Amino acid sequence: MKCRWCGRTIQRLPWKCRRCGGYFCDDHRLPEAHHCLGRGFWSETERKEMLMRNTAFSVPSYAEVAAEERRERGKGARGMAKGLFCLFFISGMVLLAIGAFHAGFGDRGRGSEGAPAWSAITTPDIPLQMVEATGLADAEGAQLEDLAASFETAPEARSFVFHDRWRKYLKITMYGGYAHYLEREEEVQLGGLLTAGDPAAKEEPTELMERRIRSMLADPYMDAYMNPLLEEIRRSSPSPDGQAKNAISLVQHIPYKKTERNITLYYGSQPVRQQNFYYPYETLYRNEGVCIDKSILLAYLLDRLGYDAVVFVFPAYGSFDEGHAAVGVRCSERYDFMDSGYAFVETTGVEIITYVPAEYEGSFQVTSYYGIVRVGNGTRSLDVSTEYRHAREWKDLMGMGTVLDPYHYHRYLALMRQYDLSYDARGEAAG
Repeated sequence: MKCRWCGRTIQRLPWKCRRCGGYFCDDHRLPEAHHCLGRGFWSETERKEMLMRNTAFSVPSYAEVAAEERRERGKGARGMAKGLFCLFFISGMVLLAIGAFHAGFGDRGRGSEGAPAWSAITTPDIPLQMVEATGLADAEGAQLEDLAASFETAPEARSFVFHDRWRKYLKITMYGGYAHYLEREEEVQLGGLLTAGDPAAKEEPTELMERRIRSMLADPYMDAYMNPLLEEIRRSSPSPDGQAKNAISLVQHIPYKKTERNITLYYGSQPVRQQNFYYPYETLYRNEGVCIDKSILLAYLLDRLGYDAVVFVFPAYGSFDEGHAAVGVRCSERYDFMDSGYAFVETTGVEIITYVPAEYEGSFQVTSYYGIVRVGNGTRSLDVSTEYRHAREWKDLMGMGTVLDPYHYHRYLALMRQYDLSYDARGEAAG
C-alpha cells in the first residue's frame, strides 16, 4: 500500500486518518502533515486556501476517498475468496489421497482371516502380574500392545504454575488411561512388597519406605510419560540450577490436599495397615497430594534433572506413616539441614529453599529425628546460598510480630514478591 500524500510504499502498518479515511505513512499520518480535507478539521475558507496552495498535489475529493475505500474492501473480499478456494481444493486432494491409500493398501496389514497383524513396538518388558492387575488380560494372556495402547486414552491439556520472577505456566498433555493404571497398580505394588518379607521382622521404616518409593519409580512407563514435563522444565531456564528451582516451585504450587488413603493388606491372617502413595504422574494428573506425594514427585524431577535428591521423612507419635515428608537436594555443607549434606525443601506449600516452618498442622514440628530415603542416582549439587540468606531473613521477620517498621515491612513485601510467598497452596486446596 502507498501513502496517499507522498506516494511512497508503506513498509510497516499504514496509518488510517479518522477524518478523511486515507492511508498514510509515518511522516504524513497527522492531519496537518497531509493537509487533511476531512469535514470538521478545517473551515471551508481554510480548505479552499489549502487547495490553492497545494495545486502541485492531487488532493482527493470525498467521492475519491469513498471510491478508494470501496476498492480496498473489494481487494480484501477477493483475497478471502481465493484463500477459501485454495483451502477447499487442498482439503479435497488430501481426502482423495487418503481414500486411495486405504483402497490400495488397506488389506496388506491383515492376516489370512482379515485380523490385524501385530507389529513389533519398542515398549519395555513388564511383569505379568502388572498386566493381570489392569484387568485387561484374559486367561490366555493379552498382548502388551493392548496394555500400552490403553494408557493414551482420555487425553487432557493441563497447565502447572511456577514462579520465576513472576508466575508462569507449563502446559502438557496428560492421559487418564495411564493415571488410572497407576491407581490400580498402587495396591498391587504395596501388597507385593509386604508379602516379600515377614512384617514381624521389624524392618526399619525408612528401609520399607525406600523400597516402596524405588519400586514406584521403577515403573517401566514412568519416564516416557513424565518426559514432556521434564522437557518443558528444561526449556524454562538456560541454567540447570534455574531449571531445578523452577521444578521446586512447580511442585510447591500444586495444591496440598490431605485425604485418607490408608489400606489394610494381609500377610497370612495378620492385617498390615499402610498408606497409599501417589505415583509422580498421579500427583500431576490429580493436581493435588499430601507431603509424601509431592515429595516423591519433586525428588523424581530433581533426580531426572541430574541432582542428588532424597526424601526426608519425619515420624510423628513413633510412626512414619503419620509424620511429615520433605525433599533434600545436595548442597554445600554451609547450607545443609542438620549436617545431612542436603538442603531442606518444603513441598506442602510455597516456601523459600532451606526454610523450615516452625510448626505444621496439628502442632507437628520438624526435629532432629528423621530418616533419609534415596530415590535415584543424581550427582549434581544445587547452589542455595541466596535462598539460605533470604530464608534466615524471612525467619527473623516472622519472629518480629505483626507490626513491622518501614524498612522491615519493605523487606517483607520484597521477599513475598520474589518467592511468591502469598500463594497459599494449602489454602487453595482447602477452598
